[in-house]
Amino acid sequence: MKSTLTEILRAVDNLITSLSRPLQDHELANGWNDLKRNWFLDYTRTLREKLPVDYDSSLDHFVNISIVRTMDDWGIIGGEIMEDAAKVSHLIRQAAQARMDRR
Repeated sequence: MKSTLTEILRAVDNLITSLSRPLQDHELANGWNDLKRNWFLDYTRTLREKLPVDYDSSLDHFVNISIVRTMDDWGIIGGEIMEDAAKVSHLIRQAAQARMDRR
C-alpha cells in the first residue's frame, strides 16, 4: 500500500511535536539529551520542509531512510520518540518503493 503525502506529513508533524516537548525521565533513560533532541528536531523540520516541495523526486532521495538507525548510532535505545521516527521512515520508504514499482 502506498503512503500518501498527507499521511507522511501527519507522521512527521507528530514526530516534530514529540521532539518539541521537554524530555521526560523515561526518555533520558532511553539515551536522549537536549543536544540529541535538538539535532533530530532540526533534521525532522528540514525533512518536513523538503518533502512537499517536489514529492515524487524527494522520494528518490529517501528510499533508504532510517531515522531509527541514526538514533541508534547516537545511543538512543527506544521509547515513543523512536517509535514515531520508525513510523515516519516506514511511510516514506513505502511511498518511495511504490514510486519505484511504477517505473
